[in-house]
Amino acid sequence: MDALKPCPFCGKNTGSIRLRNMYVPSDKAVFKDDYEAVCLNCGANTGRIYSSAFVRRNGKFVFHKDGYAEAVAGWNRRAEPEAPSPEEPGDHKNSDERREGND
Repeated sequence: MDALKPCPFCGKNTGSIRLRNMYVPSDKAVFKDDYEAVCLNCGANTGRIYSSAFVRRNGKFVFHKDGYAEAVAGWNRRAEPEAPSPEEPGDHKNSDERREGND
């Protein structure tokens, strides 16, 4: 399992994956638990709840979806820095050329 990256807002290594709740829907065929990724220092979070699911097969619950791993991946996801846009030809004149044009 990947380790949590530092908080993208405060920079502290206080990220945490919290178990929000566990529940069994009324049909009792699925067991679910929900996780959220949050910084314990500044409160930043991914704004999303990630669910694990266990389904009943042959009378036993079988792991179906890993919400914990999704919460870690969500916390560790960072926006890629935007590449600078290509400059148009003639957009950059050095300061001497600009001053000469203003005479």
